[in-house]
Amino acid sequence: MTIGQQILLPSDEQIRALHERYAPTRQAFDLVYTHCQIICAVAEHLLDEHPSPVNAALVRVGSLLHDIGFPELVSRFCSHHTAVGLTREDVLRHQLQLPVGDYAGRPGQVHQ
Repeated sequence: MTIGQQILLPSDEQIRALHERYAPTRQAFDLVYTHCQIICAVAEHLLDEHPSPVNAALVRVGSLLHDIGFPELVSRFCSHHTAVGLTREDVLRHQLQLPVGDYAGRPGQVHQ
């Protein structure tokens, strides 16, 4: 959601609550939430070491939510977080539980 040009992103507490709400079990929550925290730490480290004109707060939220895809603003992190991405053919061939489509980042793509 945006107000004017300001992007409203969920807080860390709201992100944790989303993970807790959508995790099917406590074990799943622990695994997925910890994984997302690790990804976030790596992303923040990379931004610190290699300054870039990206929205660091959006990278943080995207990292923490990439496996559950909330809110809509960060849903591209979820669908494109497979490193090299997935093609439409990959989704079909492996019968992945995803909407059929191409899930690959574009060269030079920057989320702000």
